[in-house]
Amino acid sequence: RPDLYALLTRYGANAGRRLSYYKNGIMSFNVSKPVIQTDAEGDPIRIQYHEMYRTPLEVPYHEARLYYEALQTWYNMTHSDEFQLHFKLQKGQMIIMNNWRMMHGRAGLEGKQRIILGGTVTRDAYYSTARLMLQKKYGLSTCEEVGLPNDLFSVIGGNGLPRAL
Repeated sequence: RPDLYALLTRYGANAGRRLSYYKNGIMSFNVSKPVIQTDAEGDPIRIQYHEMYRTPLEVPYHEARLYYEALQTWYNMTHSDEFQLHFKLQKGQMIIMNNWRMMHGRAGLEGKQRIILGGTVTRDAYYSTARLMLQKKYGLSTCEEVGLPNDLFSVIGGNGLPRAL
């Protein structure tokens, strides 16, 4: 249903939260992004969907009925066995995922306690670290690295081309 897909690339399932249990203070946020975010060619690059922390929608009235059909279809697909993987982590195991491309959830453990430790590596921090590693690998100065596309690190650093002072 391309019509339903198109609605999910235009509108989001708006979400908001206010968290007051962090040591650093209260955290409050509101998200209003399309459920399926796409690149210039229309290919998905990020999924942003949460079932629990809904806030009012910004879908125009004339598209609301079809949008709710799209959202229900999305919900049914994400909860179908076809698109789910279930596994139980053992003590000492961890899972790392790209939170922009993989939806995740946790099932309860009936009658058992659990401790969940989470961490986030932001996209900017990841790419920054990768760039700094490339800079070091190819022996580039800070002046040479700033603004240089990643695919040119090896060209500038490895082929004896004129380099910045």
